[in-house]
Amino acid sequence: MDEVAAGAGVGKGTLYRYFPAKEDLYLAAIFAGWERLHEELQLAVSEEGSMESTLRKIAEEILNYFWKRRDFVNLVYRLERKRGGKEWTIWQGRREGPVEIIETVLQKGLFASRLASTHSRRLAEICLGMLRAVSVDRGAHDQPEALARV
Repeated sequence: MDEVAAGAGVGKGTLYRYFPAKEDLYLAAIFAGWERLHEELQLAVSEEGSMESTLRKIAEEILNYFWKRRDFVNLVYRLERKRGGKEWTIWQGRREGPVEIIETVLQKGLFASRLASTHSRRLAEICLGMLRAVSVDRGAHDQPEALARV
């Protein structure tokens, strides 16, 4: 909390007024970051395109977002592994936005190709899992744009 207060240019008491516990600050950081990603994804899919091109845009946005925020991926992963409790329930509601964006793209594309879309939610979760893995376990010469094409 000392480091955060110093970085924000406020006193530690002020920080505790807004975030009574470290957990509150931790959750606020994750929720704010996730909301920002959701907004960026909404912009990325605002133009019509094929399922493949739209998914590539989504992948590129997510990879670019996490590329610069590698520690954020770890924070999110830590929260996702914490099953149950108030924080986890709130997190599940917050993570719906990006998942629904991916799921909607998949449903449109699968419907257009006459494939069953009954597993679109699971496919959306798989996409996010793959992108998280790539964000964490990337090579020194990897670039988000190239990996999004893959």
